[in-house]
Amino acid sequence: MMSWKNCLAVALSVSTAAFISAHAQTQVQGVVQPEVPAPPPVVHAVPLHPPASAVQPAAQEPAGKPSEKGAAKPAAKPAEKPVHKPARKRAHEATHKSAPAPALQPEPPLLPAPTPQPAEQPAPTSEPYAQPAPPQPPYAQPAPPAQQPPAPLPAVPAAQPSAQPGVQPVVNWTLQVIRDGQQIDSFDGTTALGQAQTERHHKVVTHKVGCKDQAAGSIDLQRTITVSPLRANPSESVLAIDAQDTVESNTARQSPSGCKLPPQPSQVHANHPGLIVPAGQWVNWQIVNEDPSLLYRVRANVATPPVQP
Repeated sequence: MMSWKNCLAVALSVSTAAFISAHAQTQVQGVVQPEVPAPPPVVHAVPLHPPASAVQPAAQEPAGKPSEKGAAKPAAKPAEKPVHKPARKRAHEATHKSAPAPALQPEPPLLPAPTPQPAEQPAPTSEPYAQPAPPQPPYAQPAPPAQQPPAPLPAVPAAQPSAQPGVQPVVNWTLQVIRDGQQIDSFDGTTALGQAQTERHHKVVTHKVGCKDQAAGSIDLQRTITVSPLRANPSESVLAIDAQDTVESNTARQSPSGCKLPPQPSQVHANHPGLIVPAGQWVNWQIVNEDPSLLYRVRANVATPPVQP
């Protein structure tokens, strides 16, 4: 009786060790393996009265050894099972497991700063077009007045003397030639407005020359004046003057031997486009400043028309 109980206890301990070993092998190297069902317990039928020739079982081994044998068998089977089955977390797993280190993400590249965009301008408001003014209706033209018979012409009196239309005023003018402060020549004329009058004067001069101081060849000092009145009224007159004058220098000349030579003559041409001459006054016009000094003095006034009988 005691031997049967011993056999039953051994079988139960072997089954329990095999179940615990299979449960402990469900996780290998961090991969959760599916739970392997424990093999069914092996029950050995032991006769109540074994024959005398039967070999007596060895002394009972400690409980630790059967667990090692039972754990060795199921260790090879879980390797054949597929590893892609979902893992199930067991309650007996340790909770102090450290979380996996987060993967380092690469830093995003630095993008250039966006360029400022010009502010959007508001769309111009459309202005209404100016409407053309409506055409004005033509005004009614008044009817032409009835023609009146011509009035009788007054009697023409006898012819009387009157001023002749279209007659230009006449200007009386005087021009004096002043040399070194002394008058040497004079011109007078009466010229109608818009007309020109030319006057020419001759002066023959003979000088003593040479070492014997004898009279030699003479020279003609010719002077030509042209006067044209441009505008004339009782208060003033405007004259255009053109002058050509032959003058002699005041500097005495000598030959290399010290004999006298005649003065050097020179030709002077002067033109004034419009000399304003107030009525009753003299106006000076400088022609040459020195050697010699030559000055023209001008006076002009409007001529009084003759009284008709």
